[in-house]
Amino acid sequence: PNSAWTACSRLSPYIAWGHISIRTIWQNVEARRLEVKGGNWKRSLQAFLVRLQWRCNYCQRFEMRCWMEHRNVCSAWEHLLQGKTYVFGDVALLNGTTDEERLAAWERGRTGYPMVDACMRCLLQTGWLNFRMRCMLISFAVYNLWLDWRSIAGHLARVFLDYEPGIHYPQLQMQAGTTGCDLRCYSVLRQAKDQDPKGDFVRKYVEELAAVPGSAALEPWKLPAGTKLREAAAGYPPRIVDEVKTAKASKATVSALQQWFQQHRGRPTE
Repeated sequence: PNSAWTACSRLSPYIAWGHISIRTIWQNVEARRLEVKGGNWKRSLQAFLVRLQWRCNYCQRFEMRCWMEHRNVCSAWEHLLQGKTYVFGDVALLNGTTDEERLAAWERGRTGYPMVDACMRCLLQTGWLNFRMRCMLISFAVYNLWLDWRSIAGHLARVFLDYEPGIHYPQLQMQAGTTGCDLRCYSVLRQAKDQDPKGDFVRKYVEELAAVPGSAALEPWKLPAGTKLREAAAGYPPRIVDEVKTAKASKATVSALQQWFQQHRGRPTE
């Protein structure tokens, strides 16, 4: 999330709002690619063109399967749903919270997990976030907060400056696992350590942790009690759920669901 601001093309909002066409971008990138003799830059340009192809592919697939906005591709997920909550295991793991409370904490960036909250607050402030962190937000909402992906779809659509239905709903289902194929459960703590090892991104967007130095900002619950640093982070909320326990329960249930889906995928789900 730190380097993506200059390492990505940042064209997605302009494409989504119709300010520039895919054809125009393609022709210009292709012309530049032919000028470059070789090396990493040429490969990067080719990879960018592939991404444009994928974008068109997703939009066309959604045009043909627009029911994906409302229905799970893998219908077996519906049997887990109670209200807006997927019951992946013992509901005691949700610490007595309601689906409305968990959804509100996630939407406001008040989950108690700094990387999750920094990403959401970044979205609220700027309307943009790199792809991996978007995936992590969805993964956390579904696999850790056990929320129905449909309950988070509207909020993300409102805060994404580059909202495109043909990308939005297929990706929501893919990251949630409801396509019945891949299981994408991100460890938010691991992502924090891999993507923001010094805590710069967290401190920038989570003001309650702005005074916590280095990697300590990634795990404020480990700050020694009674210290100035702990006092500085006093306004930051406690963890809403246990990341490890909720993920373990959800992954076990989803893995079983996916096995069922693979065995019965010949049956129509549309």
